[in-house]
Amino acid sequence: MNSAGVVQWNIDGAPLGPAADTQWWPAIAADGSGGAIVTWFDSPNSLVYAQHVLATGVDPAWPAEGRGLCTAASTQQYPTIVTDGSGGAIVAWQDGRQDKNNVHKNEVFAQRIYGSGEVAAVTPRVPAYFAVHAPHPNPAHAAATISFDLPSPQRIAVGVYDVTGRLVRTLAGGAEFPAGTHSLVWNGVHDSGAPARAGTYFIRVSTRSAVETRRVALVR
Repeated sequence: MNSAGVVQWNIDGAPLGPAADTQWWPAIAADGSGGAIVTWFDSPNSLVYAQHVLATGVDPAWPAEGRGLCTAASTQQYPTIVTDGSGGAIVAWQDGRQDKNNVHKNEVFAQRIYGSGEVAAVTPRVPAYFAVHAPHPNPAHAAATISFDLPSPQRIAVGVYDVTGRLVRTLAGGAEFPAGTHSLVWNGVHDSGAPARAGTYFIRVSTRSAVETRRVALVR
């Protein structure tokens, strides 16, 4: 809601997790760009998930079911969250996993999730240099994927522009991405949620020291 109390997104809210599951104990932290990262306890698998909702509220930025933060065979409950100051967040929860003596204990665990949606425990292949790959498919009928390589953790901005240079869609607004290969999907709509017209568009990937642009054709 804005400062005047007017609802800005869908009248019934923006769904963040799968409708088939029951989600409890939500906690939220601002992403620094008008959106937020939300975490919750997801049933029936009894795990902690997180989702990044953009300022537009149109689409979740991560997979539609949310991003799981821990794969341990345990019940993870009562998550709490704080921003990491780099577009991601740190989530803590009560964890009932077994110790080395097979005794269930209630302990506190935490995990960092980057603005890209990757958890810190993932150790990706580290590329030798910054590179942006050609979008695929191209031409794109409904969605196009742009992939890029990072040799070190960096803040990344990714935007889709029309032939006049006007920004159509923000895919990444300066969040920190870890080293590795990353992919973002443009689903052929504006930031407002309106479908983009068929035509030529440019996807620009920017770091603090480099900018690469790739062209993609959108067909309807």
